[in-house]
Amino acid sequence: MCQRIVSTATFLTPVVATSTENAPMRLLSALVVLVAALFAAAPSAIADDKTYQNDSIAPGGSGNVQAGFVQNEIAASVFTAPPADGPIFLQKARVLFFNALGQTTMRKMRILVYPSGSVNPGAPIYTSPIFTFMPGGENLVDLSVANIKFPAGQTFTIGAKFEEAGLFVNFSSVVTDTNGITPGKNRIFDISSGMWKTAESVGITGDFGIRVSATIHGPVTYGTATPGINGTPTLDSSGAWKVGNPAFGLRGTAAPSSSTCFLGISEGTFNFPILGITFWIDPATTIPLQAPTTATGAWTLNTPVPAVLALIGQHFYVQAFFADPGGPQGLSATAGLDITIDSAL
Repeated sequence: MCQRIVSTATFLTPVVATSTENAPMRLLSALVVLVAALFAAAPSAIADDKTYQNDSIAPGGSGNVQAGFVQNEIAASVFTAPPADGPIFLQKARVLFFNALGQTTMRKMRILVYPSGSVNPGAPIYTSPIFTFMPGGENLVDLSVANIKFPAGQTFTIGAKFEEAGLFVNFSSVVTDTNGITPGKNRIFDISSGMWKTAESVGITGDFGIRVSATIHGPVTYGTATPGINGTPTLDSSGAWKVGNPAFGLRGTAAPSSSTCFLGISEGTFNFPILGITFWIDPATTIPLQAPTTATGAWTLNTPVPAVLALIGQHFYVQAFFADPGGPQGLSATAGLDITIDSAL
């Protein structure tokens, strides 16, 4: 039976975890600790940035420190992007982290993102550098660098991997809430068996304080595309659709090889079939751009969003066109892409 210790502490405001190298040690024994804690996490100031969480820990709430994780084990939370949120762009992982003895012992951690909610989520699509987590607050890890976008309704998993363990280091760990566990929403990777398991199956009784913030209401495809020599050309975005984001861009695949993408960004929609393709953007307000395609028919174009607050909430409509020997009349085109600009970074 695990030893049980009761302690009390106060959580600080959110901290940004810092990248570091690790010096791993293996824990000698497992321990579960109960701790009452006050969370002073600052609320998001951005209306279209939303935090997904399974835990019920609020400012002034309490939680259990789940000490006992050894090196290379993972605590994870499962989320599903609600259909009403539209496509989402992951911004930050947010991990409630505390030391059961009230000490300031830091611990080296890593964040992993999986595009699945299965008990075994498979291979991660993103593995962060190693960060030093500080106990006593919500540790924030930037995920925007990974450029991860999930469609509405997508289930995904955020994992916190323990990259360090030891007799005292082990007391610094993730926190769970105290009002019961939500079935199917919490996972652990158990190093002794080499298997993923549900947290409830190993006796954990609360939801992990592993959260993720995301920009919601992302670009939505409308209309239909016209296939060409390399199949049906696609159009997608990269980066957050926010005012002042210099990293926002457009990209596509299945265009004619080693050719030119002719791109239009418009203030309005259209529906006009001509020459075997359909215009889905308003020609009268279209700004023309172009980008070269690769030998595989892929293309990218950086389109920074100006730092103009008046753009917030505005819709812009995008479509790509190609001179294409495989198209109905020597042309192919993508469907339209409806982009709504979000508030500032």
